[in-house]
Amino acid sequence: MLFTMAMLGLTVTMAIFTRYIRRQLALVRSGRTMEPATPGQVGIFMAVFFVVALSLAAVL
Repeated sequence: MLFTMAMLGLTVTMAIFTRYIRRQLALVRSGRTMEPATPGQVGIFMAVFFVVALSLAAVL
């Protein structure tokens, strides 16, 4: 159950951040390096993942 909740949470979080992930992949494909994530971006990602995981835990 815990694994399922974590994977669903990561999947939903990935769907939310699709635009950012696509931009990073486009940079790599064009031969440039990925932009490092700022502390603010990491904080937002963790907060969104936490909210999604709690929401899924409440539903499941």
